[in-house]
Amino acid sequence: MLWSWSPEHADSLHLSTTPQHQIAWQPPAPRVSSAMVLLLTGDDPWFELPLIPEELANDIDQTLSLELEVGWPMSADYLAMAHQVQPLHAHIDQLNTEVNDLNGCVVDLNGQINTLNGQINTLNDETTSLSHSLAASEYQRRSFQDESAQFQRNATRLEHELVKVQGEFKDLASHLKNIENSTVFKATRPLVNAKIALDRLRGRMPKHEKLKASAFAPITRPATPVAPSTHPVDVIVPVYRGLADTQLCVESVLAAPVQVPYRLVIINDCSPEPEVTQWLRERAAGEPRILLLENAENLGFVGTVNRGMALSDANDVLLLNSDTEVANNWLDRIRAAAYGDRKIASVTPFSTNATICSYPRFCEDNPLPPGYDTARMDALCAKTNPGAVIDVPTGWVSACTSAATA
Repeated sequence: MLWSWSPEHADSLHLSTTPQHQIAWQPPAPRVSSAMVLLLTGDDPWFELPLIPEELANDIDQTLSLELEVGWPMSADYLAMAHQVQPLHAHIDQLNTEVNDLNGCVVDLNGQINTLNGQINTLNDETTSLSHSLAASEYQRRSFQDESAQFQRNATRLEHELVKVQGEFKDLASHLKNIENSTVFKATRPLVNAKIALDRLRGRMPKHEKLKASAFAPITRPATPVAPSTHPVDVIVPVYRGLADTQLCVESVLAAPVQVPYRLVIINDCSPEPEVTQWLRERAAGEPRILLLENAENLGFVGTVNRGMALSDANDVLLLNSDTEVANNWLDRIRAAAYGDRKIASVTPFSTNATICSYPRFCEDNPLPPGYDTARMDALCAKTNPGAVIDVPTGWVSACTSAATA
């Protein structure tokens, strides 16, 4: 016999502590009955026998049987237990209902927590983006401060040099005045004037007048054209901000009916405007003539165009501001001017706002005349002075400058 149990045992109540379900236990009343009364309260009552697993494993190969002695309790005992159990079951049902309600609340709270987490993540992303924008603005502010300080130092230096030059000029004027007031100058001046008058009668020009005339005499020499390069032109456009201006510039380059082969090199100089970056990427993805580069940090105009020119070992380069609009055969005419003489290193065209190359008013921002757009004004200039070029003291003053490779 592996195991036995009787309500008379001292530990008979131990059986009621085993794992069970839907059973209410009533200990035996020694004076009335030695039976253990069980009230089955549901449709699946059960309990586990406290068997020792090791002993059961030793006899697992044998056929085992379980003998039970059960009977029906007296009505009074049953009713007594039922009256005790029913309130408990009602309380249990109430607790189960409250648990289900609480579980529903927990689900709702989890949903709200997930929503709040999503909002927190969004705010974190926005905070990160704002931090990056703030860092870029701070870097730009420091750059402006450095440039302003440099300009201030240059202005101070120029003021000192101006004061020095003014002092030297006063010294020279005083010295010249002393010479004019000297006896020697007064005595020899009539002789000098007489010699000048005699030279003019003989057809001789005084030396100082010769120098003055030769200083403004145009120096003409025959131009020496060179054969244009067979490589395409790299049109380099640095972009920082301004979506509308950038779109107008890029689309005008792509739409112009030029014959010269070119590559449009657009460099995004770490633009703080996401819409500019997005549009450049989308436009470059569908246009084989565009090479899009993106700076990891803001390099400024000089650093950005230097990066673009570094790609052009054999190609001619043309620097084009992103707020520029071109039209007609603009690139063909600029390239023809560049190769019109072997001594030409760079070409700068007219623009409505290009300091000394501004048209029609010098060093001003000129609006287009009524009824004119860029294409019509460009056609008028090309027709009025076809192929005309002049020497200028500097070429890096316009919104568009072309440089030919050596």
